[in-house]
Amino acid sequence: MEGERPAMSSGLDRAVAKMRSTERDGFVPPPVVELLSSYKTGDKVQVTRGVLKDRVGVFQTQNDRHVIVLMDFFGRKLEVNYSELDVVATA
Repeated sequence: MEGERPAMSSGLDRAVAKMRSTERDGFVPPPVVELLSSYKTGDKVQVTRGVLKDRVGVFQTQNDRHVIVLMDFFGRKLEVNYSELDVVATA
């Protein structure tokens, strides 16, 4: 610490200044995340981890964190969220 204030690096100062430049009404919006899913709506995917491992479903869409897969449970269709790393394309 320098005197009464914590030491700041110039890199940190620039990062804070950049964040403050995007501030709107007191909030800094989250960064835009580019989604790189290789799946298309209707593609069959297989679960690779967890309690539903080896189950096959139909890719529906993707949100900022997960792929959404339509799964058939006892004749009922349910949307299930998975990490994109937990599903693979299948025939």
